Amino acid sequence: MDIRTRIVTPPKSFKTVGSGKAVLGAPGECFCRIENEAARTPLSKQGAKKIEDTLYSLLDAAPEGKKVVIKLKREKAPAGIKHPDQGYKISVRSREITLTGFGSLGLYYACVTFCQLLRADETGVSLPSLDISDYPDIETRGHLLECRYGTNKMELPDWKEVVLDMVEKKENTLVVALYGCWSIQYDGQVSEYVYYPFKKYPKLKVPVVTR
Repeated sequence: MDIRTRIVTPPKSFKTVGSGKAVLGAPGECFCRIENEAARTPLSKQGAKKIEDTLYSLLDAAPEGKKVVIKLKREKAPAGIKHPDQGYKISVRSREITLTGFGSLGLYYACVTFCQLLRADETGVSLPSLDISDYPDIETRGHLLECRYGTNKMELPDWKEVVLDMVEKKENTLVVALYGCWSIQYDGQVSEYVYYPFKKYPKLKVPVVTR
């Protein structure tokens, strides 16, 4: 199986390097550790935590091994790439894996991509030696949620799941249309609904007409 198909969205450049591989762990044992050399921004900490949680879920062991080091770092972007603050590169070798962001968001996207590559089988978790580089063509990517039905049924955990799914796709913008509508507009019925609960204004909490 071509492991590049695990990455959402496909990176600008993906190439394997030789026949070596990095063995990150076996069931119940993790052979690697994480070194966050980037400025300890919230995003770099979240990226390191995402890798830690992913490895733990796959191996049932914390990333505290000595054989392979996973380095998180920041450096200046090469000339000529679009939106460099969201760009990154990944290098996987047998003893060292380097995730380099050209900005704090780029480093986080490197962590997202790295976690998407990881899979466990009966022997554990490993990756071939490879080089990846990526950056977005469009700076702002996301969704406008404007819907008469459905969003009024969503609780906070549902919205969090939407955001987490967007992160996995490296989407960075979510616009939510907040409406309070009182009109006969659809189906010949009075459409009374508020997409978002205004707790400070209880008088705006009207009955919701749904299918």
